[in-house]
Amino acid sequence: MIKSIDIGELDQNLTNKKVTVFPFTICSKKHKEVPTHRHNFYEIILIEIGSETQTIDNTKQQILNNQVILLSPYNVHNIDTASIQKGTVVAFDESVLYKTEEDYLLLQTIIFGFSYDQKVTINQKVTEKLKTYFKLLENEIGSDLNNYEIIYSLLKIILVTIQNEFKTEFKNTDQANSSNTIFYQFLSLLNKHYKQEHSVEFYAKQLNMTTVNFAKILQSVTNKNPLSIIHERIIQEAKRLFIHTNERSKTIAYELGFENEAYFSRFFKKATGISPREFIKRNVHQNV
Repeated sequence: MIKSIDIGELDQNLTNKKVTVFPFTICSKKHKEVPTHRHNFYEIILIEIGSETQTIDNTKQQILNNQVILLSPYNVHNIDTASIQKGTVVAFDESVLYKTEEDYLLLQTIIFGFSYDQKVTINQKVTEKLKTYFKLLENEIGSDLNNYEIIYSLLKIILVTIQNEFKTEFKNTDQANSSNTIFYQFLSLLNKHYKQEHSVEFYAKQLNMTTVNFAKILQSVTNKNPLSIIHERIIQEAKRLFIHTNERSKTIAYELGFENEAYFSRFFKKATGISPREFIKRNVHQNV
């Protein structure tokens, strides 16, 4: 299976911390040991000086100076071809933002924005601002007081600053906040349950909505129906598992909640246009 990296595996000094700040060189060292992996935490990477590309979920992302990259726990990535001379990382567990529902939804908002592109290029002024926030956060984490309220507030400031640097690609930018909130709640539920729950009815029920109203809201926000979003999430994970593991199609089918391989193969081919075997032939050997 795909190797999942814990914060403590990057540096023993980071063990048991839910929020931490460290230079990108720590990541570079770990990537040499385990080139392709994902983390069990969120990672905000501020690149001051960088070039070339890195691969996130089998897509090459161009690296530039003054760039922010967000990696979620489920993003499989590899920086073998990246050249990052100067950068800083903020790593945090999502539980830090469980203080209020609004804070957690803020994270989901940013994740949705980055789902269109894993990076955002910023100007020098914003880079300097983020560097200041990163340093303040690092100092507070390392202080004897280690004040949670300050740490929590600084992390939120960093996230809001990043949020202001990109425009979410909603169908209607002036839509009601309640619709956005429902959509982000759905994304959060989907990331937790997509391997076991594939039906629209399950997610509508979790959100105390009828399937009809649920579908209307998602259509207004994303121009997609909920079933297609569920299927996209399943296919996304299937591709990651095919590319980054040696698991058989039957095992992956079972892991993703399918009762048999034949049904999974039909599902995969309908969504992608090719069978799992053909997908592996086209992609896996390119990533060895």
